[in-house]
Amino acid sequence: MYTVTNGKPTNDQPPTTTTVSGCRPGSDINVTGYEITSLGTSHLLTFNKFPAARPHMLLLTQDGFRRQHERLDRDDLAAMWATINTLNNSKKRYLAFYNCGFESGCSRLHKHMQVFPAPDAGTFTLWPDHEENKFRRKMIPFKYSMFRYEKDWSATPGGLLEIYQELLRQAEEDLVSYTTNSISPTENGKKAERMEGAAIPHNVIMNRDWMVVIPRRAGGWDGATGNAPAMLGMVWLPSVEKMNRWIELGPCEVLGRMGVPAPKE
Repeated sequence: MYTVTNGKPTNDQPPTTTTVSGCRPGSDINVTGYEITSLGTSHLLTFNKFPAARPHMLLLTQDGFRRQHERLDRDDLAAMWATINTLNNSKKRYLAFYNCGFESGCSRLHKHMQVFPAPDAGTFTLWPDHEENKFRRKMIPFKYSMFRYEKDWSATPGGLLEIYQELLRQAEEDLVSYTTNSISPTENGKKAERMEGAAIPHNVIMNRDWMVVIPRRAGGWDGATGNAPAMLGMVWLPSVEKMNRWIELGPCEVLGRMGVPAPKE
């Protein structure tokens, strides 16, 4: 497990709308002095003040009133693709991810994606990099939807959106099927309020080779918390105590509790 203990502290409570000095109108993320560049009129690329990797960047919507419970749209996906495309080189590849909703591990309301370099493939292999087979499905303790791009695929915003929408549809089916007759607890034991028109809680992770969508039931379980990277095996934690809690509970058990558990054979 690829663990980081000096990243951004986890917020175990639902995000609030508290106005912070230096934030754009409607935003609860202060990036003043950390700006890198604008991506057209839709997004702003900035450094993350609390990096879990270096470099660790944020892709915020220019509109500070866009919210983290919304689905990704064409502009979001185009910005994610453009950023990882620009940063990728022969020695380092980049991942972009989105935590949609409180149960997905998000801690801020302003709609934003994140970008960071993937760990070195020689020392840590991400499970989506392996070809689909029964062994991989058996080893991953939660349900997910995945699309692997064809070699030399020419991405377009519309094409990326179609892929995401289909993966999200599958994720919705998995989550609804599992929770039809049950209530999924959040970290504090209560079901989070679902805003009207909000997407289901889910994580999106993408790189130049694939896109993965993971339905989420909770942002944590019994003191162990995690966002999108955690679902790939990269657990970002603020302390050794938090890391020890993951170890005590068992990583596979925690991941299954946060996601939709995969059927056991």
